Amino acid sequence: MIVCLCRAVREHDVARAIAEGASTVRALGERTGAGTDCGACACELRSALTARGLVSVPQDDAPCSGSRPMVTGVAAK
Repeated sequence: MIVCLCRAVREHDVARAIAEGASTVRALGERTGAGTDCGACACELRSALTARGLVSVPQDDAPCSGSRPMVTGVAAK
């Protein structure tokens, strides 16, 4: 399933990034590009983290609103 339409990031891309150490929405954006354009996938990214027990959200992660990018100035890999 595609999680981020803007960057064509799939669930397995997010799962791999989490397995490799991404533990915040911001870190997922830095690794995959998800959440760096429109931000509509932020809730899905946060849900993926929560499902893996990574509930803590640092101050620099934006709220789950989908109204703006979670990470700015980051190119997708």
